[in-house]
Amino acid sequence: MILRSVFGVDFSGYRMSTIQRRVERRLALFNMDSVEQYVDYLRRHPDEVQELYHDILIMVTEFFASPRATSCSSPRHFRASSRRTMRCERAAI
Repeated sequence: MILRSVFGVDFSGYRMSTIQRRVERRLALFNMDSVEQYVDYLRRHPDEVQELYHDILIMVTEFFASPRATSCSSPRHFRASSRRTMRCERAAI
């Protein structure tokens, strides 16, 4: 909820395991034992809220920047009937 209230981004569509790994990584950085401690820390340190936000987003950005992830954009991977229109969009990098 802190990230949503600060950045207006809803991470509920993200895999819980991804979010959990990012939070656990941040806990380890600050030698914290519980998520409750980290939430309290987030409330007192807005700069850490931004760090967590970017830490989570990096995972998604790296996916789209990966040649392996975007290699399916090659025309040979798409087949469409000549009677249909196909539209393929690619994220700008």
